[in-house]
Amino acid sequence: MKRILSTITLRLFGWRVVQPSHELKRCILIGAPHTSNWDFPLAILGMSALNIKAIWVAKKSLFRGPLKYIFNSLSGIPLNRKFCSSFLLEISYLLKNKDERIIAMMPEGTRSKKDYWMPGFYHIAANENIPIALGYIDYKKKIIGIGNVIQPSTVEADMKIIQDFYFDKVGKVTRNKSEVMLRDKDINKILERERLKEAILLNKI
Repeated sequence: MKRILSTITLRLFGWRVVQPSHELKRCILIGAPHTSNWDFPLAILGMSALNIKAIWVAKKSLFRGPLKYIFNSLSGIPLNRKFCSSFLLEISYLLKNKDERIIAMMPEGTRSKKDYWMPGFYHIAANENIPIALGYIDYKKKIIGIGNVIQPSTVEADMKIIQDFYFDKVGKVTRNKSEVMLRDKDINKILERERLKEAILLNKI
């Protein structure tokens, strides 16, 4: 029933949803571009219309007052950016021994324009060896959907795929669209982890 109501609500406002080409069971679902407060209700309606049951992540400052209870009831998890490492451990715990669990994140981290994305989504996907599903809200075409689903391989190649995918996706406030890229220091950390994993695997052979 929720799925039908969400689909009807979106259609009333001229939106349509596009089903993913792959079945999503255990993955990191990212959403972009994030340029407006309207992205959140549209994302919630979109996931409901797509019948996607996800745990979603947002900054801790949003979980205050009455909104805290609303967001918690919608499977929201507050992110404390000051303690990113503990947050990554929490997400790993949520994924542990779960064959079906989707974690939804907005890598831009804020609706304001930034020169880079937050790297948490990639760290989690690479550490847990789970796919990254590319969700989007395109205000120009009024489409909510999920496109490519990529299995982490090398961070530079994966980010190129992600950049190409989001190139033509239009946010509500176009000037707020962040650059689809990671900081050099974040890429270096991921590369170091990739090299460490490769070394461990080679030692086991």
